[in-house]
Amino acid sequence: MISPLLALALLAAPSPPLARLWYDEGHRLIARLAEPRLTPPALAAVRALLGGESLSEAALWADRIRGRRPDTRPLHYVNIPLRATSYVPVRDCPGGRCIIAAIDRNRRTLANPAASDASRAEALRFLLHLIGDLHQPL
Repeated sequence: MISPLLALALLAAPSPPLARLWYDEGHRLIARLAEPRLTPPALAAVRALLGGESLSEAALWADRIRGRRPDTRPLHYVNIPLRATSYVPVRDCPGGRCIIAAIDRNRRTLANPAASDASRAEALRFLLHLIGDLHQPL
């Protein structure tokens, strides 16, 4: 059991916000947990799409491009009113610009054999990252 004095010291000590602790390491962790769950054919397809980049590095891509592609910023979250009892797309994801719609779009692109490898690789990178965003502590 932690002593009350130690708990107070930990709370008072300067530290980065919890969300900052999540960024790279949290996204890498989600990718590392996902990789062994892929079937051998799926893992081979993922590796081919990523061109040698690891899943844990690819999971960081969507944050790395936000400065160059500000249109992707709203894709990392969804704002559902606190008093809401359900997700309402027209209210919570206007114009399909939220994480829920982005996951659906990128999943469809990744599964589409007619999509270019570049489009499918981008969709995979977004999915790796956005699934991590869903697991980010508040």
